[in-house]
Amino acid sequence: MNADKEGKAELKVVSVTAGTYEITASAGNDQPSNAQSVTFVADKTTATISSIEVIGNRAVADGKTKQTYKVTVTDANNNLLKDSDVTLTASSENLVLDPKGTAKTNEQGQAVFTGSTTIAATYTLTAKVEQANGQVSTKTAESKFVADDKNAVLAASPERVDSLVADGKTTATMTVTLMAGVNPVGGSMVGRH
Repeated sequence: MNADKEGKAELKVVSVTAGTYEITASAGNDQPSNAQSVTFVADKTTATISSIEVIGNRAVADGKTKQTYKVTVTDANNNLLKDSDVTLTASSENLVLDPKGTAKTNEQGQAVFTGSTTIAATYTLTAKVEQANGQVSTKTAESKFVADDKNAVLAASPERVDSLVADGKTTATMTVTLMAGVNPVGGSMVGRH
């Protein structure tokens, strides 16, 4: 690049990667100029939910065990966006989210939520971030909570009969349900004695 008659040269710098860069210039004498810092920031006008990470999926639905949800926000060039408001909702009020509603993204572009429930089910999570132009970016993920089979209780309900003939053919039917709180526990072995 050539300097003008006043010895000035104009340098234009662009980047698609957010960060701070040190810029130096040198002339024919190879003596670099003082470094100048240039900072490029992520583009909030193109904010997008890039992922929802569910940590602790298949947690026990005991009301105490928590799952963690990390919602990552990036711009159109995959730069992480900090200080963006992210809203996370669940398909059912039975999944209690903390914080309820909105959280800001941190330096890693993540808004972090936790969830717990007493109802074993698969919940759909929906994360939303609003772009500067008013458009909304959304993404969904599934969060599964399971019944606590370690504390399950059997409940039996026999068919009402006054007496049965002991002939090896006459039967009585009994329904046995394995429950953990209000959650039925499937897939466990139930035996007879």
